[in-house]
Amino acid sequence: MAGKASFGNVRFTWIRPPSGMGDECRRRADALQPALAARMTAMAADLVSYMQANAPWNDRTGDARAGLSSNVRQSGKGGVTVSAFHTVPYGGFLETGTSKMSAYPIIGPALEAHYAEARKLMADIAGSG
Repeated sequence: MAGKASFGNVRFTWIRPPSGMGDECRRRADALQPALAARMTAMAADLVSYMQANAPWNDRTGDARAGLSSNVRQSGKGGVTVSAFHTVPYGGFLETGTSKMSAYPIIGPALEAHYAEARKLMADIAGSG
């Protein structure tokens, strides 16, 4: 039968209509978001502790270390975002350096150090990797 084309028909029968599946997905996402936000808030506090303990610069006033912070923001579509930042005006210079000072980054390394934890947390809550 080499070289011959074969034709056929395929029929799909929905056991559950797509609209019902979409509703179920939205319901599950809405139910998971509070747990995800609570766990991400706890992780954000761990992130701040990590940054303050591991910031690579030598303190002069302690303001930069004390000013390391994070926040958790929920989006309207079931997402949760964790941000880390400096509250001192010169925090960006510590992260990237200047022509007269080497960089002393902590935000990027701290987020990288917590990435696997965030993935595991999401998998634990949502049941996916």
